[in-house]
Formats: sequence, structure tokens, C-alpha cells
Amino acid sequence: MDAMHHSGFQFWDETSDTAEPLATEAAFALAEHLTGGRITPELLQDTTFVCGSAESMNHPGSEE
Repeated sequence: MDAMHHSGFQFWDETSDTAEPLATEAAFALAEHLTGGRITPELLQDTTFVCGSAESMNHPGSEE
């Protein structure tokens, strides 16, 4: 929570009607804090991302 607060996330007791939402900026600041790498528009634009998914064979509630 400290890292999120330091990165700019606003918690409910800290917000006001006039506060601007900073979730996007805070998310990028937190990512930089956690990874040590600066996330830039160029990085996101020029990087090839690979993802996938797999079904779990042994998830709770399944019949075998």
C-alpha cells in the first residue's frame, strides 16, 4: 500500500469532489517503481507482446 500511495494512488479518504482522477498516471508510476524500468509510450508502441492462456486440468469443483 505504501508503494501505491507513494506512486500517486488516491485512497477514498483522500479524494475530494474537485480532485482529478490520477489512476493512469499512478499505475505507470507504480509499474516503474516495481520494475525499475520507465514505461514510455515508445516502449509500449515498439514492444511485441506475447500472451496466452491454458485451461487448468485440476481446478476445484471439476469432476475427474
